[in-house]
Amino acid sequence: MDIGLVHETSFAAKVRDYLREYWDSADERLLKAVEDNDLEEVAMLLAQGVDPNTSTERREFPLIQAVLRAQSEMVGLLLKWGANTEVRGECDKTPLMEAVRIGHESIIRRLLAAKADPNALTRSGGTALWEAVNWRRLHIAEMLLAKGAKVDGDGGTQRDTPLMKASSQGDCDMVRLLLQKGADPNLQNAGHGWTALILAAHYGHERIVLQLIKQGANPDLQDATGRTPLIAAYTAGYCNLASKLIRYTQNLEAVDPEYGWTGALWATAQGDLSALKQLHARGARLNTRGKQGETLLDLARARRHIGITRWLKRRSNGGV
Repeated sequence: MDIGLVHETSFAAKVRDYLREYWDSADERLLKAVEDNDLEEVAMLLAQGVDPNTSTERREFPLIQAVLRAQSEMVGLLLKWGANTEVRGECDKTPLMEAVRIGHESIIRRLLAAKADPNALTRSGGTALWEAVNWRRLHIAEMLLAKGAKVDGDGGTQRDTPLMKASSQGDCDMVRLLLQKGADPNLQNAGHGWTALILAAHYGHERIVLQLIKQGANPDLQDATGRTPLIAAYTAGYCNLASKLIRYTQNLEAVDPEYGWTGALWATAQGDLSALKQLHARGARLNTRGKQGETLLDLARARRHIGITRWLKRRSNGGV
């Protein structure tokens, strides 16, 4: 074998090893400089050719680290040198999602100006807009929508839409914004078949319930267990809200999954004669039974609702 060739090969290997160690060290220096918010050091390293998209095994990218530390100027510097706006951290969130989560508007503007995708999805369906809704950041939601965020983009582990999330949280201003931007109040999530209206009713948010209905939400849609908004309100203990939902509901024979009770059975169990009369006037059956075979009269007697008991007896012992 040619001795010169052996020496040349050995030398080349040493050079490769040296360069590998140098760049590994440079990558670590870059991440450390970002951590220290050392703009001068970061600028020098990037000018020397260090990759702005380097990361650790835990997916700690310089850009995401700068976002999490609320370092707006550092974010701008990294973007200038080609940092990828769509990298994913350990939690599968983009820099934009993280900026929305911490509520840093300056960083959000920088990322959007660098063409960060406002509709990027996490594995569980989360979006930047969903983060804004989740953290009740109305102005940031407006910013994202202005930059093309899909108002009905999937979000959350059960793929709730932003409107579903805002409705469940009782955020009236956010619900108003999303509806103004065209959110569909009748979409149902993939996990449970919930609508924004069912969620608002379940959590007792009366103003949002009425707001959604006014904007076209269907009060007769049922979730995967068969609950309508009316039944959702009753099962969660919001009887006053349920009594207001009666006037908008056509499907009065829907039942809850646990007891098999219709709205009439729930009104009876709660001792709400006014609601029971309203249900009957709108066509609800009075001869319905729960899962255990219990009638309205059975419930009224068991719970000692004397007024309802007398009224039902006058209606021929529960006949239609």
